[in-house]
Amino acid sequence: MFKRFLRYYLLIITGIFLLMLAVDYAFHRYQQHNAPIEVNIDSIVTIAKEYCAMHPCTVEQGSPFSHITLIARDNLGLSNHSLSMLEQDKILSVVGQQQQAFYYAKLDQGMVMRIDSPPSSAVPFFAWYTTSFYLLLGGTIFAVLYPLFRDMFNLKTAAANFAESRQFDQLELPKSKYFQPVNDAFRWMIAKIAKLLALQKELSDTLSHELRTSISRLNFSLATLDNDNIEETKDLLQQDINELKVLVEEYLSFSQQEHFTPTLDLQVQSLVPVIEHYINLLGQYSKKRISFIDQANTAVSVDQRAIARAIKNLIDNAIKYSDSEVKITLLLQDEWLVVQIEDDGKGINTTEIDELFLPYTRSSQTKQISGYGLGLAITHKIIDWHQGELFAKQSASLKGACFQLRLPTSVE
Repeated sequence: MFKRFLRYYLLIITGIFLLMLAVDYAFHRYQQHNAPIEVNIDSIVTIAKEYCAMHPCTVEQGSPFSHITLIARDNLGLSNHSLSMLEQDKILSVVGQQQQAFYYAKLDQGMVMRIDSPPSSAVPFFAWYTTSFYLLLGGTIFAVLYPLFRDMFNLKTAAANFAESRQFDQLELPKSKYFQPVNDAFRWMIAKIAKLLALQKELSDTLSHELRTSISRLNFSLATLDNDNIEETKDLLQQDINELKVLVEEYLSFSQQEHFTPTLDLQVQSLVPVIEHYINLLGQYSKKRISFIDQANTAVSVDQRAIARAIKNLIDNAIKYSDSEVKITLLLQDEWLVVQIEDDGKGINTTEIDELFLPYTRSSQTKQISGYGLGLAITHKIIDWHQGELFAKQSASLKGACFQLRLPTSVE
């Protein structure tokens, strides 16, 4: 990664360096050529004439002054107008091809002196301040670009790893100084994709999970069918068939329920008949002891079909994961009607409680039991529809798991 960054960095810094160096050099040259030359030509001409009046000055001997050249008047390649100005003792200013200024003044004995403008100092290709500036600029660009490139590279690597593994839990996005908002948006998008995929899988797996339970009861009823219990078994079979029909109709639209709350058929009723029904229905296949205590004697406003599904899932889980005993208690706590379901199983790891209500999540202590980890997710969603709450903790009395389904008594 660093080699790739170094290649891009050198390309960028070299381009900027050459461009800025050319601009800087051109600016110095322009500034030098256009700077006013503060030279008192009249004083120079007066001094030169006084010197030549006191000392012999000839073209052959040359001028004793470094910037003054003596030239014979006849050898001047000037126009008649310029020569006329010289004869009038005027100082003539001429700019040469290299943009250098020359000044001409008349001397006696047919000579003209040419005064060169003071030579400018050459522009150094590398001045110390220019070098320092570019070193500072390069260091600043490196300090800014490297974290940016590193975060982009990490994001690209994480996306490539995810594309290869397709595992959401293995997608790790490190903290980023520059790309944290992008990482947050990326995580949100991943979570949304994961949820949509979970909903798609939940539709098929939930139907499979629920249908297998009903089909098992149908097979059990058929296996025990004889002439003596045909009427009783017929009613049980009809109940199972009706439940299968409800399941199919309900979960065909289950994926839509993630985005809005369905219209609930709320009716004020007691939960006691629902709890007793599923105790009898689910308990008849189990040898575990199930007790029920009603300490509330209160009705609440619920959708009977939806709340029955939530209670059934909780009782079914308790029976499945208990060792020998399940205790169900209906009680009032402030403004809440609480359905408390406890078992004497292995309980719940405290680090897993927050994840239990997510689809396809199961306790590590219960993974050996067949299932899809959907029951609690469905129950949690149903309780949300009723503006209720669902909690999980360790049972104080039975030492296993304890689930509390809380419904508001004030909802009408």
